[in-house]
Amino acid sequence: MTKQSVKISIAALLLAFACMGIYSCKKEDMVVPPARAFLLGPATANYQITGPGVVFKIPVGATDVQKVDRTVNINISSPTGAVAGTHYTAPSSVVIPAGKAVDTLVISAAYDQYISGRKDVLEVSIAGGVQAASFNTKVTVNVTGPCFEGDIVLDEMLGDYAQTYDGGYGPYTTSVVSATPIDATSARVVISNIFDWGWDDLEFVLDWSDPSNPKISFDPQPTGFDAGNLNSIVAGHEAWIAPPSNGDMGTYSYCDGTITINYRVCMPTYGGGVCFTNGYTTMMAR
Repeated sequence: MTKQSVKISIAALLLAFACMGIYSCKKEDMVVPPARAFLLGPATANYQITGPGVVFKIPVGATDVQKVDRTVNINISSPTGAVAGTHYTAPSSVVIPAGKAVDTLVISAAYDQYISGRKDVLEVSIAGGVQAASFNTKVTVNVTGPCFEGDIVLDEMLGDYAQTYDGGYGPYTTSVVSATPIDATSARVVISNIFDWGWDDLEFVLDWSDPSNPKISFDPQPTGFDAGNLNSIVAGHEAWIAPPSNGDMGTYSYCDGTITINYRVCMPTYGGGVCFTNGYTTMMAR
């Protein structure tokens, strides 16, 4: 190796050591940013209270792990008027334990406040203790109770009801082929294959003006069916359905997916109009 190459090698080593020293100094002088708190999960979430004791959880995180407990303050507001202690309970802070980066905020809504269709919005946000991050610091929680008969979605009433019974006969399949709103609390539905004997489609009215007691009503209407199939004495006369003598035409449950219809079978063209003495009940279920 020549003297010149030795000098170059020594110079290169000195430069390398100098660079290492520079980087080492920078590493020692590096500033670690302070911890920030945030809420894990989607910005909007749904909380359905399907029964007593059902809670909603939001993970609360920090951007680092420390050797001491840290308290993250939480603020909950409600643009819909939900009141803490009445409609829900939740702590005002969450403690992230030493050695961890996440803990959980638990919101517990009062089941009995939501069984009649009440809906609320809760706005949950970081409120201090640990400084809020620049991301994921607010969650909007949509609170609803269990399925409510007054919140009927007519399209969900459509389709087959494969567990249909007429007294001891069944199961067979009926179908709600259409559902048309009449006003805010009632709708007209058309049902096919009631009685499972080739009857025409029949019309009924669903009424949920009292969601605790949804009702069915209907007008007398022809079935297109020869009543002689039920009793030869009235052969040749068309069977109609008519409301029962006690006026209880039936009920339904949007939440349970059931429809119950009470009716009489009558022959208005026979002897001035007669009905079979026994009433009928068709019970439809999915």
